[in-house]
Amino acid sequence: MEWHLHPESVVMAGLLMVLYWLGARWAAEGQSPPPRPTRAQVICYSFGVLTLYVGASSPLHDLSERYLFSAHMVQHTLFSLVAPPLILLGTPGWMLRPLLLKSRLFYRFMYEITRPFAAFAIFNLVILVTHLPPVVNLTLTVHWTHFVAHVFLVGTALIMWMPVLSPLPELPRIGPFAQMVYLFVQSFVPGVIASFLAFANNVVYEFYANAPKRMWGISAVNDQRIAGVFMKLIGAAILWGFMAVIFFRWFGEEDRAQRAESDAVQWDEVEKELERMGLTRR
Repeated sequence: MEWHLHPESVVMAGLLMVLYWLGARWAAEGQSPPPRPTRAQVICYSFGVLTLYVGASSPLHDLSERYLFSAHMVQHTLFSLVAPPLILLGTPGWMLRPLLLKSRLFYRFMYEITRPFAAFAIFNLVILVTHLPPVVNLTLTVHWTHFVAHVFLVGTALIMWMPVLSPLPELPRIGPFAQMVYLFVQSFVPGVIASFLAFANNVVYEFYANAPKRMWGISAVNDQRIAGVFMKLIGAAILWGFMAVIFFRWFGEEDRAQRAESDAVQWDEVEKELERMGLTRR
């Protein structure tokens, strides 16, 4: 098997990094002192772009495009559940605000599609369509359609994560409990597709039925089952991981708020007692 460098993936990764640098400079113009992305934000964004590159231009891409549906599923997991949250975590709100508020119509459009119901529907519609057998077979036989499908997957995944990780108060995140419910429900549609793939007795996708598998020691049906199990378990693990982080962060904030309130109440009682004893200045 030969692996190839994909120029469009190299250009895409380079363009995303250049846009980040230019966007930071453009958004900071006229502000004193000019804001800069934090080191953590730069690291998150860079790893998000690196994840996209690994999925689009590494041996994983060639495996998914020619041999293994399970590699295809790993690739799509990177594009939807790993790279997008990293990119959002790495993008400061002040960098996006000038672009968002440049047009009231654009702002309204972005607000509507990043609300939980719309974001859920848009992303899962793309997930459903891109896993239909005719669409999968088309994207694997016509190269440019595969690239377009990946662009739609990443773009709608960014929309899907916005209710949880939006960097902009103008496109607000939902509350912590709602975030956990949202991510829990988010696993339903992929879970149904994954179960169908894992328990099917026949190969669903014609392309992978005819792809050479002997060199990997795996049949097309077992490859499909592995893909379904991976989509179900790893995808759910990522979502549940985010849910756990949200829960413990929420719990910590509530605990700190209660302690601060308790300390304030205790100090008020101390002041009243001192005043009663005549030990405070009037």
